[in-house]
Amino acid sequence: MCPYEAEYRLRRHDGDYRWILDKGVPRYAANGAFLGYIGTALDITDRRRNEAALRASEARYRGSRREPDGVRVPLSARHDAHVRQRSVLPLGAGASASN
Repeated sequence: MCPYEAEYRLRRHDGDYRWILDKGVPRYAANGAFLGYIGTALDITDRRRNEAALRASEARYRGSRREPDGVRVPLSARHDAHVRQRSVLPLGAGASASN
């Protein structure tokens, strides 16, 4: 038998569901007979909630920083592209010839 690790949900007596991280290794007697597992079962509900909140926050951030076509463009690049699209006249080109 090999060590194990599992994450699962359990329902408590009050009806609340909690996430559990279960780890263990098999235990054997001197004659090789399997005696059971030695391990831990940790409540990781808060960690799972924090991970979900972080994923949601990252998704909101990525969504707010994307152009309509889904390509992420830094604000400085947007400004540079806008400036390049405008026509720039050489100095004096807009002055009247009557000077």
